[in-house]
Amino acid sequence: MTRLSLTRSSFYFTGSSEGKPELSRGMRSYQKKRSILIVDDDANLRMLLEYVLRKEYEVTTREDGLSAMAWLAAGNLPDMIIADVDMPRLNGYDLLRQVGASGYYREIPVVMLSGCDDDTIRDKCLREGARDYLLKPFKPDRMMAHLHQLFTHHTEEV
Repeated sequence: MTRLSLTRSSFYFTGSSEGKPELSRGMRSYQKKRSILIVDDDANLRMLLEYVLRKEYEVTTREDGLSAMAWLAAGNLPDMIIADVDMPRLNGYDLLRQVGASGYYREIPVVMLSGCDDDTIRDKCLREGARDYLLKPFKPDRMMAHLHQLFTHHTEEV
């Protein structure tokens, strides 16, 4: 068994049934939280999403697609992006297209958020590569459950 020491506690790598090393339970608690980039021009919604999601995720917020692309270009890679469809400067569709067209960002799942319950808009987002399309307003506990499901599904794909 390989011993890895961090701070005052000791953690161990253990073997799995497939022969791959696994982290012990203590070590898993030190793993970095998954990160989510929230992109929405509504400051109140950004604050609400950040408040709800920060319990389980590292959360970064940006007010439009242009500032989100600048943040990504600075070398930041979130595990997921949640973006509003209708924003100034660079809307959600264009952000989705730019993320999908990039070899560097293409694997980041993007969830589109909109207050518009329109199948045409939903279909367009999904065709452009969005993993999902969620409606505003939403119930925070349902959003969390949905994101857990998306992360689980995305991890199984990779």
